[in-house]
Amino acid sequence: MKRLVIALGVLVVPALVAPVGAELCQTCKGRYYPGDLGKCVVCGKETGGGAFVLCKKCSAKLGQCEHCRAPLKGPRPVLKSVRVDTKKSGVYALGKWKYEYNIGAAGTRNENRLGRLTYNGKPIAGKEYDRIWTPWGLMQHFGQDVSLTKHMVHAGWLLKRYRDGPLYWETGRLLPSPDAPANPPAPLELDDSANGKKVSVIAGQRIIIRLNSNPRPWYWLIGKVEGEGETIVHVDNGKYVPRDQKGAKVPGRFIFTFLATRPGTAKLTLKYRKASRRKIQAPAIKTFTLTVAVKPDPAVERAKKLKANLDSLKLTLRYYGQQGKPLYRSFCLSVPLAIVDAVPGSDHVTISKKQAEKIIDHLAGDGFLARSMNLSGIKLAKSPDGPTYTIRAWAGGLVLYENLGWDLKMLKRLDALQGVLDGEGAKAMDKLLARMSGLRKEWEKAVAISKPAVKPIKKPLAPDKSPLHVQLAKVCGLSEEQKKELAGLVAERDKAMKDFYAGMVVEMTGIKTMVAEARASGDRDAEKAAFVRMRRIQASEGRIKRQWRAKLIAVLKPSQEVKWFQYQARWVIDKYRKANLTADQIDKIKTAYVKQMMGVDLTDAKALGEISRKINDYITTKLLTDAQRKAMKPKPEPVVVPERAVDTG
Repeated sequence: MKRLVIALGVLVVPALVAPVGAELCQTCKGRYYPGDLGKCVVCGKETGGGAFVLCKKCSAKLGQCEHCRAPLKGPRPVLKSVRVDTKKSGVYALGKWKYEYNIGAAGTRNENRLGRLTYNGKPIAGKEYDRIWTPWGLMQHFGQDVSLTKHMVHAGWLLKRYRDGPLYWETGRLLPSPDAPANPPAPLELDDSANGKKVSVIAGQRIIIRLNSNPRPWYWLIGKVEGEGETIVHVDNGKYVPRDQKGAKVPGRFIFTFLATRPGTAKLTLKYRKASRRKIQAPAIKTFTLTVAVKPDPAVERAKKLKANLDSLKLTLRYYGQQGKPLYRSFCLSVPLAIVDAVPGSDHVTISKKQAEKIIDHLAGDGFLARSMNLSGIKLAKSPDGPTYTIRAWAGGLVLYENLGWDLKMLKRLDALQGVLDGEGAKAMDKLLARMSGLRKEWEKAVAISKPAVKPIKKPLAPDKSPLHVQLAKVCGLSEEQKKELAGLVAERDKAMKDFYAGMVVEMTGIKTMVAEARASGDRDAEKAAFVRMRRIQASEGRIKRQWRAKLIAVLKPSQEVKWFQYQARWVIDKYRKANLTADQIDKIKTAYVKQMMGVDLTDAKALGEISRKINDYITTKLLTDAQRKAMKPKPEPVVVPERAVDTG
């Protein structure tokens, strides 16, 4: 049916652009600003816009940007600070991180903030409300530019929102930090038994707490996180996960995830209560407390110490285990000045200091420097149980040790180490990895078998938008005579529908006038009568379309009709795509559909509806298995637990 669209009105909003000739810094150029007048903070005269704090004269005199008061000549000074002053603009840099922060029209109603974050010279990309941890704390992304977001007061990466408002903790993704190690420390997993205890973690490590909980209306919530600054922060507000035990009356679990961000001590309190519709919530019936001591990541200091003592650096990779012949050899990397006690049967490779620094950087990113045990002054009671490889790094009084194990993860770590080696070191590692090529295939095969097969999600069937006579010719293999007959019927149908729609426009215009007059006079009966007349016109349109459809299908021979109805059965089959129907089930559905449709009056809407009901009953009651019926059921809505915000009381 063609629809009549009535334009009610158009709202035109003028673009907000910077005034011509405004003296702006590189950061503020190209942005959009409101067109109202502002007041100069120096002389009190009018400025070029409400977002500008300096007039042109004072801007030229002071050499400052009219918007943010940044110097117009030369770049702004870069501050190497661990804290960002959110009250004024500035550029901050720590290591490979750089943060440009600009606050415009500070203290006015047009105040806006813009932050640009880069790592190693590349901008950190993010979607709206994404979060990321930086050396200055947690930042959140608020769109690309103030003029292009719905916020209009803040954009880019920011530590605080407009007028120092807090970030949206529950919105957006938590992006991985670009300087995070490739193999971060394993999360510390705790349960109810850790209540009242003290644990130690290193900065960057996650804490996962699983607490027993009954389903709704019972829930856990974060009570307090007390400590020195942002020692630990909550990644989420917890989620309820039921136990996978059919028929067993066992509690589920509430899972919370926290992240240790910087050294210090924090005390965490979680509360268990029952949700209520009342404004005053019932008191918690029990609490969970945990004291967390966050230690600095030892990888930074260890990397500095190793690089300061490159002349004595040694790195050994040693194999422990039985072997009939030297299949899995050990080898040692060292700089020329290092004193090496070679392992019998091992390969010794001399490396340059430049390559040694690359290896240290790799071990820091790999997580070895953070996880490894310092054996300085300590002797292991016994050799590790084989088969296994161990890695040790000596330099400056450090003896760092880690057992790599004997699995596919060990091979992947050796592959990564091979990527930073060159020369003789790379050849020695190639020889070692080549000897384990058979084990690699076995382990990869075992991992592939252990992974559950992921069934591809079938997409809904895309409708065929080609005209009906084109579909009939494509599916049924029509003869030239049938095609000519169809072409004549299509021409007649198009003319009849054109005449119908011409009369329909006149009818709909009259109905529109009737509705307007009835509403103006308050005559409800006349308004209802107009809508009844409209529904009759719509019903007649559907009836005419069905009649012409039946005429086109009547051209087909009985064998061609079977092909056509088998083709149309795909829409019935598509409704049950979640059940993963077998080939035999699909054949039975096609047969049943053809049997029902052959000889039916295609103009009878009630008869067609009855056929659809019979087919669906047949499929659900006689064809589908219990597992398929379960797959067809809609998933229950997730449990929504009220009052899960951080409780400060």
